[in-house]
Amino acid sequence: MSRYTRKDLEAALNDINASVATGRHLEAQGRNGYTGLDEYEGKKCIRTIQCGSPRECALAAYEWAMDQK
Repeated sequence: MSRYTRKDLEAALNDINASVATGRHLEAQGRNGYTGLDEYEGKKCIRTIQCGSPRECALAAYEWAMDQK
């Protein structure tokens, strides 16, 4: 299994955010050596979806996108 980095996650989030037209979007942020995936509405953080590795956050992001459609 190849390494999945935060840059890979950010590229995936760009695609996911472009495909979802709900006014909400996802952002990845570093948290104490982990990656946090947050849902935003405008500039306001609504909730944290996942905190873990970039791969875990990507899986959670794809699941979130499926729920938005």
